[in-house]
This record gives sequence, structure tokens and C-alpha cells, in this order.
Amino acid sequence: MQLGEPSWMNEEHVIVRDSVQKFIAAEIAPHYEAWEEAGIVPRDIWNKLGEQGLLSPDMPEEYGG
Repeated sequence: MQLGEPSWMNEEHVIVRDSVQKFIAAEIAPHYEAWEEAGIVPRDIWNKLGEQGLLSPDMPEEYGG
């Protein structure tokens, strides 16, 4: 049952939320159990998170955010 978006969410929030959900479904969920068992998340996934702007999102771009 979908209740709709919270009143504080704007279009940008929805876009970010949807892109994060797609990223997790495509890049993380299929590998989660193996990574959990190995006790490590491969460096390339961190690089992909950074490329998507999902690491340090509250930091200004000029400082690496």
C-alpha cells in the first residue's frame, strides 16, 4: 500500500531516493550475502558510490562531496 510522498519531499528528493534504490538493487543486493560472509565490501563499489555522488553528499563539490 502506497501512502504517497511525505510533505517535506520535493522532486529532487524523489529523484535521489529513486536513484539510490535502483543502485542498491543493481549493485549491492545481488552481492550482499557474499560481502557479508567475506567481511569486506570491494573497493569498486565504493568508487561507484562516489561516482553517483552518494559518498559525503553534504560536503560541497569543491571539497570532494
